[in-house]
Amino acid sequence: IASTPEGTARTLSILGRVKVEKKEFDEAEKLLSEAFDLFRERSPSRREQVAQAANWLGAIKVAREAYSDAEKLLLTETEQFFSPGVQMSSAERRIAVGHIVQLYESWKNPEKAASWKRRLDEIPDRSAK
Repeated sequence: IASTPEGTARTLSILGRVKVEKKEFDEAEKLLSEAFDLFRERSPSRREQVAQAANWLGAIKVAREAYSDAEKLLLTETEQFFSPGVQMSSAERRIAVGHIVQLYESWKNPEKAASWKRRLDEIPDRSAK
């Protein structure tokens, strides 16, 4: 099967997310940076993919307490997380917006954290029964 740049970027993104969850931030950052660049350069119309890769890179910055850098990444294409037609599950959207909430909570900005928490609550939680 021939690999496409978008397919490669998706694979890198998934692997990067797994590495973030394992707290293997250096490896995750390399994978996610490559995915982010591929999505931006080769699939610019897939803005939700750009947003997700940037969001996970931002989560790494939050873990490293680099809040200003994290904010720039986390606020990339955030409208994608609320767009009705976007190809992203509710769980993926909730994780992404949760990263933004976590940034502002960690950065001791309760007003912005509360504002993003309200936006998070707009996204259906399909896992809650």
